Amino acid sequence: MRVMLDVFSGRPNPTWQVPPSLAQHVRQLMSRQGGPVSAAPTPALGYRGLLVGIGPEDADAPAAFHIGVPPLATVETKEEAVSARRARLPDEEREAVLALLESARPLVARAVIDEAARSVELRGDGVAPRANRSAALRASGAEAPTAAEQPEVEPPCEPILAAYSPWFWNTPSVRLRNNCYNYASNYVSNFVAQPGRRVGRQYDEFSCEAVARAAIADGFRANCDGPARLAALAVWPGHDFHWYRSHGDFWGHKLGIYSARNVDNRGRVIAGALTPATCDRGPYTQFCSYLFVPPGVEVF
Repeated sequence: MRVMLDVFSGRPNPTWQVPPSLAQHVRQLMSRQGGPVSAAPTPALGYRGLLVGIGPEDADAPAAFHIGVPPLATVETKEEAVSARRARLPDEEREAVLALLESARPLVARAVIDEAARSVELRGDGVAPRANRSAALRASGAEAPTAAEQPEVEPPCEPILAAYSPWFWNTPSVRLRNNCYNYASNYVSNFVAQPGRRVGRQYDEFSCEAVARAAIADGFRANCDGPARLAALAVWPGHDFHWYRSHGDFWGHKLGIYSARNVDNRGRVIAGALTPATCDRGPYTQFCSYLFVPPGVEVF
């Protein structure tokens, strides 16, 4: 049995082989529950569940299934209605997810596993109010989002505002092979592009400086003196990156191998005062900078 932790947007998701004894335990838990309740995950930055792929020993089982992803519910707050996962996972599925996450600790960074486990625990005991997210970040030692002014686009800069076309990016042949960096570049490479890889200067750490430097090696620019798209970069410090692209009045982005969208983790359209620097980015707590993408930039 192989498992994929669905958690990243820029880099490939971690996968690992589950020991036979744990695989049997998971199968028993799912059988006792009557099968997983999870549907395909709703795109969001951060933990989106586990995709369990079945090995040759499970010839009679479904090819693959998601667990740890309850259906969406709507939670009303005084300020707004926000999307949130169902308040409780079935006990058997919750136990299976936590056991599978524990088995990945030798292979996956502790902070990534802990982020996923916290999400599972929160979804088991109730949804944490989004209004308290900044306090939770301070308590965990993570860096809170920093505000950054969106650059003024004035001559000689000529903004390229490609049409917002989620139908194109969400076509399975495109969606499954291209990520947020492809979307920001408006370039379909079909190789889940990584900053700097095309020119042999890929980032060496998940920091603002390293990822931006690698993108600049690909042809991104810090300043604009001609036709260019406007992109924005944020990082999950030490673990991953995420890119956005301006469509003029609003911003779009693509969540890893999931769909392109123009809303943040709270379901709000990223427009006006809500920018990539100020929107809800989940664990991508560090906003980095805005960069410009001239025509002809190719990423790989």
